[in-house]
Amino acid sequence: MTRVTELHPEQAVTIFSPVRITRDHPTHALTPVDLENYISQAVWKFFDQCRGEAAEKLGVREMELKLSDIRITGVRMDGHQVINPIGFAGREFEVGLSLTVTKQGVETTNGYLVEGGSTRAYILSKLLGLERAFFIESGNVDTNIFSINNGDIRHLSGFSWGGRDVAGALQNDALGLGLDGDLLQKIYHKYAWGDVSEKFRRRVDRVFYKAFMPFINGVLLNVKNVGGMRLGSSPVMYFCPQFPVPASVYRRCFPFGAMRVKFFRSDEPLDVEGFINENACGIYEELNELAVRRIKWLMPNS
Repeated sequence: MTRVTELHPEQAVTIFSPVRITRDHPTHALTPVDLENYISQAVWKFFDQCRGEAAEKLGVREMELKLSDIRITGVRMDGHQVINPIGFAGREFEVGLSLTVTKQGVETTNGYLVEGGSTRAYILSKLLGLERAFFIESGNVDTNIFSINNGDIRHLSGFSWGGRDVAGALQNDALGLGLDGDLLQKIYHKYAWGDVSEKFRRRVDRVFYKAFMPFINGVLLNVKNVGGMRLGSSPVMYFCPQFPVPASVYRRCFPFGAMRVKFFRSDEPLDVEGFINENACGIYEELNELAVRRIKWLMPNS
């Protein structure tokens, strides 16, 4: 079993994207030589498209990027999924690729390194058949937003807000009870799980949603800045915090200008380690090896 280490978007960039190549002779059956050439073209095209973005996000020069992994997630011929494309004819060859790069100083030899948020966004998109959506993760200190756009999945932006902001708001308010931090956390968890009286829930709601407003504003401004609210349509946003939040977060509609928006949650397990290990020696193993060889020509220091 492959050991998987999840990294923060400041340490690693994982991008999923389909790459399409138009064939010169669409009526000819695809040969092993054709397949090798198309994979090579796709890897070059993919890396050429994303290396500048990856370097900028990691704050390094392009030549300082370090390859963690490149992986094939699917192959299509004229839009139809195929396991082995050899022998198929068609005009458009499409390969789904996943690339993970890190910056110098991050160990890349001990197991599989991945930027976890992008990978969970990819898993969610496949489980739910999402074509266009935003996947939002909040940890203890920050929130990160990932875009899902017709198979293209990548980290979009992030801002400072997380579980500590909720904890800090509760600590400052102390709910008028003078409770210490540990006891306050236990009470908050009971509140988030719905295990408190209606009167007490309303009391904590007041503190929680005041602390939650910077999250709402941060997410919606970032989504708006990338055109996620074009034509006044409400974006599809999945919120997956790494700490408990009340179920009412997913029932409420939040105002944003003249629009009202809501967050969805996923009840599906987004198991990065399971996903990586299930695909580590999968049906595209030989193509993965080819893709790795090709990209190492482009990243000789990896």
